[in-house]
Amino acid sequence: MPGRKHSSGWYHAAATGQLVACESQLELARILLADFDRDVVEIAARPSQLIGLDGDRLRRHVPDLFLVHSDGLVTVGVDVKTPSRI
Repeated sequence: MPGRKHSSGWYHAAATGQLVACESQLELARILLADFDRDVVEIAARPSQLIGLDGDRLRRHVPDLFLVHSDGLVTVGVDVKTPSRI
């Protein structure tokens, strides 16, 4: 749609057999990388909000992706950003 800043959609992940929501083409590209990684067995989009203190300041963050690997380890907080927003 012209003028939209985001291109939301769904991706059917072969690794999980489930749909994964994506908010941008960059996020879709990262989901594709995870889906082609034979070690990744689960992919979740925006799974939770992380909250913690940074000195005296309370910070909140919602990671773009959460990945579960075949050995049981998880990757929490996969962020998908353009270099200008890092």
